[in-house]
Amino acid sequence: MRKLITGGLIAVLSLAVAAVALAQNPAPTADLKISVSPKRVGTKANPRSGRLELSAETNRAAKATASKIEIWLPKGAKLSTRGLPACSNGKINAEGAAACPAGSKAGSGEADALLNPNATTPAPIKFIVTAFTGGKLNAADAAANQFPSSMVGKEVINFHLKSDSPAVDQALAGVITTVRGSRTYGQKLTINIAANLQQPAPGTYSALQSLETSIGLKRGNNILMKLVDCPSSRELQYQLQLTFVPNPNPPAKSKVKSTDAAACSG
Repeated sequence: MRKLITGGLIAVLSLAVAAVALAQNPAPTADLKISVSPKRVGTKANPRSGRLELSAETNRAAKATASKIEIWLPKGAKLSTRGLPACSNGKINAEGAAACPAGSKAGSGEADALLNPNATTPAPIKFIVTAFTGGKLNAADAAANQFPSSMVGKEVINFHLKSDSPAVDQALAGVITTVRGSRTYGQKLTINIAANLQQPAPGTYSALQSLETSIGLKRGNNILMKLVDCPSSRELQYQLQLTFVPNPNPPAKSKVKSTDAAACSG
């Protein structure tokens, strides 16, 4: 009799686990679209100033909360804030984007998210995104943006998010690091999404849906995105990776990637 009861319990538990698996949201996806202008590149000795147009989306059905955005950049398109006007992450968050020097504005765009994505009717959130060159990351801004101390001194692009409902007026640091051992990629831009944006209220999460941004700046001989090489494929390839967290349940995939390439010549 005990064996029969045990067997019955195992069967019931198996059915319960199967039901939970069937009820899980679809796995999140990533879709990256890239455009780079001009098409013709320069050289390391004589780089051309480029502008990157980036569009990224994830599927609404996944209802997933992103915690990190990582963008790998090709060796032929190098980001550098050196010599450009800077507006630190701490300055933006303390004084507002209006306090930044006009010459530090590097681009603009928008982002869409859903507040309480597991609700029957989630509330849409629209962010206006403005990019500012931020010089080098200091210790306070590294800690505020959940970067390790090893990132202090790395170059930064700050992304200011503005929303009226819910009220958001906040900058996230995008830290530029060197990629080692890759034939394709030379740098990576990492943005940690702040905890208060992932979960605007206790137990109420948000789900990033899309992001569009444009980045490019030139002041004298100082260039934010230097176009220095076009590989034999005649394409500059970029890669996006999104990292997701439980909201409150774990997503079917915690990380997803997408790649896209922009035609080049020269």
